Parts: sequence; C-alpha cells; structure tokens
Amino acid sequence: MAGELEQCPICRARLDGDGPCRRCRAELGTVRRVAEESAALAAAGLYRLAAGDRDAAVRLLRRASTLRTTPDLAALRSALGDA
Repeated sequence: MAGELEQCPICRARLDGDGPCRRCRAELGTVRRVAEESAALAAAGLYRLAAGDRDAAVRLLRRASTLRTTPDLAALRSALGDA
C-alpha cells in the first residue's frame, strides 16, 4: 500500500519529492504525514492478517482508510467483507 503522495490534492500536479507543490505552491507536510500514518496502519493491518488475527486486521485497515482511502486499501477491505 503506497504511503507516498503522488499527486497534489489541490491541483493534481505530479509531486516530485518533499516541499511544496511545484504548481500551486501548497504546503503539503501535514498531508504527507497523514498519508504516511495511513500506510503504517495498513501495513500493521496486513501484518495482523498474515498472523491470523482477522479482527485486528480489519480494525487497523478501517482506521487506515479513515485517514486516506486508496484503491488497494478499498479492495482489501472489500475482500475481507468490510466495505
């Protein structure tokens, strides 16, 4: 599950590293931290799923998607019956 922000959420410009958006100059530090936290929760959910703890995995994946929903996270939650 990708944690890196690929597009500016404001103008949709492709991002190329840290710092503000090159097109609209939006400061994206907080947005990047939220994306990283979501990715960390999703990774923890996958770890719990691999360990056989489906309930904990679903809780972690649900928390991850409240921060940032990505297509792969939505597909995983759907496959687990938690869409």
